[in-house]
Amino acid sequence: MNKKIFMRLLTIASFSILLGASQIFAQSQASTGTITGTITDVNDAVVPNATVEAVNKDTGASKTTTTNQSGYYQIPLLRPGTYTVKASGGGFAEQSREAIVNIGRTVSVNFQLGVGDVSAVVNVTGEEVQTTVSNADSVLDNDAISNLPLNGRRFQDLATLTPNVEIDPQRGQLSIGGQKGVDLAINVDGGDFTQPFFGGIRGGERSNFSFTLPQEAVREFQVVSAGYSAEFGRATGGIINVATKGGSNQFGGSAFINFRGDSLARTNGFADALIAQSGVTDPQVAADRYQFGGSFGGPIIKDKFFFFGTYEQQNLSVERIATDSDLSDSSIINPVVPLRPEEQAVLDFFRTQEGPFTLTNDVWAGSIRVDGNFNEKNNANFRFNFSRNDAENAVNTGETSLNPTTDNALSNDGIEGSRTYTYVGQWTSFINSTFTNEFRGQYSRGERPRLANSAIPNVESNLLDFGLRSFMPTTQFDTRLQFSNNLIAIAGDHTAKFGVDFQRIKADQDFGFGQLGRFFIFPTSGTSEFGRVPGYFIGGRGRNILTAMSTLQIIDPMNRDASYFGRFDDARTGPNDYSRQIGNLEAAFSVSEMAFFAQDSWRASPNLTFNFGLRVSKQWNPSPETGNTALIDVMRNASFPLLGGSGFDPTVIPDSPWQFGPRLGFAYDPKGDGKSVFRGFFGMFYSRTPLLLFAGAMNNYRTTPGDLQTTFSFLDGSFDQAAFDAANPQYTAIVGMGVRPSTVYRLFAVAGIDLNNFALDNLPILTVAQLNSVNAALEAASPGANPSTLGAFTNSFPFGIAPDFKNPTSAQWGFGYELELAKDFYIGFDFANVNAWNRQRNININLPPATAVTPIAMRPDYQRRRVVSSLGSIQLRQSSAKSTYKSFTVRSRYSNNWLRFQASYTLSKNTSDDDNERSATGFQDSENQYDRSSDYGFSTLDRTHRFTASPIFFLPFGVEFSTTMRLRSGNPFDAAIFRDVNNDAITGFLGGPDRPYIAPGVPMQRNSFRNKPIYDIDMRVQKGINFDERKRLVFTAEFFNVFNLENIQYGDRLFCSSRNEACGLSGATNSSFMQIRDSNGNFITRNNLGSQIFQTQIGARFEF
Repeated sequence: MNKKIFMRLLTIASFSILLGASQIFAQSQASTGTITGTITDVNDAVVPNATVEAVNKDTGASKTTTTNQSGYYQIPLLRPGTYTVKASGGGFAEQSREAIVNIGRTVSVNFQLGVGDVSAVVNVTGEEVQTTVSNADSVLDNDAISNLPLNGRRFQDLATLTPNVEIDPQRGQLSIGGQKGVDLAINVDGGDFTQPFFGGIRGGERSNFSFTLPQEAVREFQVVSAGYSAEFGRATGGIINVATKGGSNQFGGSAFINFRGDSLARTNGFADALIAQSGVTDPQVAADRYQFGGSFGGPIIKDKFFFFGTYEQQNLSVERIATDSDLSDSSIINPVVPLRPEEQAVLDFFRTQEGPFTLTNDVWAGSIRVDGNFNEKNNANFRFNFSRNDAENAVNTGETSLNPTTDNALSNDGIEGSRTYTYVGQWTSFINSTFTNEFRGQYSRGERPRLANSAIPNVESNLLDFGLRSFMPTTQFDTRLQFSNNLIAIAGDHTAKFGVDFQRIKADQDFGFGQLGRFFIFPTSGTSEFGRVPGYFIGGRGRNILTAMSTLQIIDPMNRDASYFGRFDDARTGPNDYSRQIGNLEAAFSVSEMAFFAQDSWRASPNLTFNFGLRVSKQWNPSPETGNTALIDVMRNASFPLLGGSGFDPTVIPDSPWQFGPRLGFAYDPKGDGKSVFRGFFGMFYSRTPLLLFAGAMNNYRTTPGDLQTTFSFLDGSFDQAAFDAANPQYTAIVGMGVRPSTVYRLFAVAGIDLNNFALDNLPILTVAQLNSVNAALEAASPGANPSTLGAFTNSFPFGIAPDFKNPTSAQWGFGYELELAKDFYIGFDFANVNAWNRQRNININLPPATAVTPIAMRPDYQRRRVVSSLGSIQLRQSSAKSTYKSFTVRSRYSNNWLRFQASYTLSKNTSDDDNERSATGFQDSENQYDRSSDYGFSTLDRTHRFTASPIFFLPFGVEFSTTMRLRSGNPFDAAIFRDVNNDAITGFLGGPDRPYIAPGVPMQRNSFRNKPIYDIDMRVQKGINFDERKRLVFTAEFFNVFNLENIQYGDRLFCSSRNEACGLSGATNSSFMQIRDSNGNFITRNNLGSQIFQTQIGARFEF
């Protein structure tokens, strides 16, 4: 980094502290809390220079400070737990209170010296109104984490019990404040716990199915859905701060085991219909799952050093069957015309691909933390945790699927794996009553191995997909090195904090689509031959696939071009229906991130606090690896209409500019009694860009690319058949003269390969040189074609990053009111508005404007033309999408000896024009890339109404009862035609969604329809048996989807029965669209369950 820039930023940060530079500062702390208060005498006069000591009851660690001239004191950076707070001074006798410190919270402990019993202990619970904080938050403490029903032991799932937190439907990650799952920040013990390559929580998508941090290790966590302080960043939505457990002066721990299985599950009506349709008798509908583990901790040296360790494991298995109902179609098993031998051979092959298999999801996770109190002024902690997840045969179907079958062969499956390793430490120095410093460092590593079950080319069809999964095998790992330092300065009525955070992130990936080649076989339905010799297709869809994959030949000697030559010679299998990886799969790069912040919490009066601050951050992105001058020159010199007629430089990925995030907030306690507060905030926030989005642009322009697919050339314009035949004797030796090379079979024949000579489980792997020779032969016989200079890169699908690419940005503002309505009962109201822009979007810049319209709906007809005829789609990642999220929340909480209760209701609206979740391919949110007016509408993340509740009842005789309720509106969805009726899918599978048109020239708005609501209600009952004060045996029973609600979600987005360009003009003609049952009253099984079926989990736990 430039030294002048560094010094300039350091100066800005320093002056921001001294002058109270603006920011919203809630004095949030990543893994700690604060005790504050005022000390007065019996005449309500303040007592300056009084001594205040806070002693942690578990570890004996003590912190001492003195009051200022206003009688005010503050002790920050305290580990969550129970503290004894003592105050003395001015000749008064010492008094004490007990206070509970929670993560990110400030607990007020006030004293009036000279009255009452000097030894009296008054409990301060930490549930009080936060009268100096500008934004609302939610804290789930150890009672909630330990006692609420939790399906899967993933602590982050409990975050959905807090306002403005939802599951992103695309990737299953947490969406906070209406933002994508990749736009959140999560910190564990102050260390960044996000997955830097894929985004979301460490562990990526596997964290949806496996725990990456043991539940036993988590003490509590805080969720701030909007308006978080400048200490934190890299999220346009909200943040989650997690504190882990540490050891104490007493040895203790736990051991547990849970079981959930098929014998403890109960199906509902929809599940029964789905199972009946599969034809499987008495299938396993729920996985058998064992979870077990424990914890142990205690002192290494009493009052000085402590340890706490946890270990958890999960063993899960469920039986599945690979099969396809189309293989039982009447045209196959009982045809009017018997199967021909060639078709029978294909059917026999598919039968070998059917069969049972076991799906697993095994998890191992552990954590060890060491804390040290070196003296009253210095303490430190260090934590290591790891996780491992291996899920065999889990690529194609999930463990919660109720359908016991899959239409993917076992050869098309593989092992999903994940590994995480985190080392994080913190050193806190209480320099004096004015200054406190915390230094934090972290090294973490994530691994994502995905191993394939086979090594044969991939074939996708309407029957069983078989062969190597298109994106497997792959390996990915990343590392994060993080250093941060924060300094707190307490002076008068100001509590200032400033700091710096640096991260160096490296990513390495071996990844590529179509590594051994991909065949797409979707022949025409019915018996239409499209000008070919009749008698080839003589059945329905299932039989037609057998025919198209067979070696059956019907030769017309008078017109050989109308003949069928065998395998994959159907008229539908054109150049787009085969693709091949031409790269070496390798990509390795790194980014650096730096942030400075300054913030000040100014108590303008005892009941009015202003919170100011500024965060300045930057992301240094990698520079693409280059070497392919021809491809680079094409991109630079092309005239792309979607870029205003210019090209772009693929050798540059722009760094983010310096991102300035000013924030401002206030908190006003109208009565000054700590029982109510008005609050408001405003701020600017920035997310990071997941490194996955850079991967293609990083490696596509090397001499040997990393992940780059290509396909056969298109036969556009004129074609000299005679010249082609003369130049390609190897081709005519297979098919004869006068045969246009327009199908997969014929294109392979150009390379001298007769697909009839290869079994389906031993299809040829076309080399890059062979593919290049085929394209060269086609080009040589196409007089009107522009000669390609790209060699093997001809017809490839490269990626790029827009020259003005930026990180996602949001402006957040909001206000609220909270009060203690009755003793221990709190209620709050708050409004939040999040406007986000610079959101990532994919566009295909190789798409020219439409020069025609379709005859009926008058939709643009792109005619599969290209700007650069020698390339397929050119996917440019832009930062041009936007969204707006507005929410009004009513929240309440209650706490006493027999009941802990939190509940909230949120009314919200979320609109956007693109919701892709770091999509690697596709333009799924855009109907017309030249006119996005129909794209702006309800976001896929929108949930209009949302109610959550999580009561815990502590009943007599050691019985505890708890429940979680998540009731929410359905999310919007897009109607579709599922056919490329506007001909913009120039690569065969990367077109837009092609929505219905409601009138000629008028497309349907994106996400015009809404799914049904989902009501999730879980319950837990436990009975504890105490042996003494420290030994307890607890038996638990958890019930998930306790009322066995079906929560059916519409799964059929097909709007019209006829998938043509006029779809929509006559309304919905698909009788299944937005229907639960058909005309006969039977469930439509293309729909899905929004929740799992009723399941019971039983367990036992021993605490000591």
